[in-house]
Amino acid sequence: MYLECALGIKSLHLNLDKFKNYVFTLALAIVLSGQYEDDVDESEDVVYTGEGGNDLLGKKRQIKDQELKHGNLALKNNMEQSIPARVVRGHKFQASYSNKVYTYDEEMAVKWEVEN
Repeated sequence: MYLECALGIKSLHLNLDKFKNYVFTLALAIVLSGQYEDDVDESEDVVYTGEGGNDLLGKKRQIKDQELKHGNLALKNNMEQSIPARVVRGHKFQASYSNKVYTYDEEMAVKWEVEN
């Protein structure tokens, strides 16, 4: 399992050259760490709520509006330019000092979903 994770991370570094041709900042990957209350991970479909505005030390509640800057802006650029983002998933693992391990999974298309 460690080898698979190491190979996944290595492949992240080997393919960075394809991102150099873009003018706007792009998101290389998103990390599904379980820190946001609205994130949904259903294997093939992921609802990623972005970054910022979250009470990370409390109950994972959204305490302020997110802003369209940094990683959120980069994801918007990925969507507009049809560039997929890699998905790294966090898993609970008691044998780890942090009780969590992360694995590289796949590239996914970035799409915008409007809340009803």
